[in-house]
Amino acid sequence: MAHSTVRVLLADDHTLFRRGLAKLLADDPRITIVGEAGDGQECMRLAELLRPDVAIVDLRLPKMSGLEVAREMLARLPKVKVLIVTGVDADNQVGDALAAGVCGYLLKESEPEAVIAALLAAVNDLFAITFTVARRTFGAMASQSVRRDSFDGVSAREFEILKLIASGFPNKQIARHLVLSEKTVRNHIANIYDKLGIHDRSQALLYALRKGLIDPVQAQSEFGQKGVPNRSRIGSELVQSLDKGIIRTSPASSGQAPRR
Repeated sequence: MAHSTVRVLLADDHTLFRRGLAKLLADDPRITIVGEAGDGQECMRLAELLRPDVAIVDLRLPKMSGLEVAREMLARLPKVKVLIVTGVDADNQVGDALAAGVCGYLLKESEPEAVIAALLAAVNDLFAITFTVARRTFGAMASQSVRRDSFDGVSAREFEILKLIASGFPNKQIARHLVLSEKTVRNHIANIYDKLGIHDRSQALLYALRKGLIDPVQAQSEFGQKGVPNRSRIGSELVQSLDKGIIRTSPASSGQAPRR
């Protein structure tokens, strides 16, 4: 059943923070809070019962960590997106979270507008991350020396598409740019995922960053220079979020509720 609002489950063991965030998010007419959990196991139980669009999860949860929740959610409830909102900004945790298939990674110091933007991004298959975390973590990944022929059997055409996926281009624009049909693009993406052992665009982004294929901090791609809208820039819906600590790898969702 389609919903007119983004249905959100909150999981954080700090009651004051969780309830405060719930109240702030509930004030936005595009968002509905469907449940709250104080530990990871309760989060999974409620997710099974309520089937939210997005679960906002802290990394440090009792009984079951946020990373364990993300991995379990991907395996059991792949339609439920996991957005990490935490005070932990250690590089290894960010990488592990991306590898687990989360749809975003924000610090608790983020403004409410940044969390709302990340939720809207998530339900439109986009990705959001706190800028300071992206600059440090992804900058280190991109600076690593990697042989250009070490891309796990990906063909030249798939390589082009992988770069565009990681830069945030939707399938329709990839097809237009490469003069392909959308069906052909989808087939290429399926092959890329199969070869790389990944499941979604956040994992494609992580792979591209580790291989040094894109630089999300500079956000300067050859496609932007040729006049095509640069999809690796900060989201356009909440431009003020630039000053509030959020970077996105795709354009904002223009305030829309989830696409169905």
